[in-house]
Amino acid sequence: MREDLAAILADQQRAAGLCLEEPDDHVLLLKQANRIRAVFSQIGATKNSIRAEADRWVVVFLGKGGDRKSDRLVVNQTDLGGH
Repeated sequence: MREDLAAILADQQRAAGLCLEEPDDHVLLLKQANRIRAVFSQIGATKNSIRAEADRWVVVFLGKGGDRKSDRLVVNQTDLGGH
């Protein structure tokens, strides 16, 4: 996934503190307040699948009144080649 990482997330997602990091050529991390919220394979991840997971985190963020302390980690098995 060689798109500009900042362009993948929507404004509302970035406003909720979400960001993407690319530690290597195989993995893409969705992070919030230095916590990993989701892990995506760059082979299977799409802009839409990343935004869908980020949208779920925006709901969690807004539902907690902006509390970013949830420790839930999502690994999308489809994105990792699982069935």
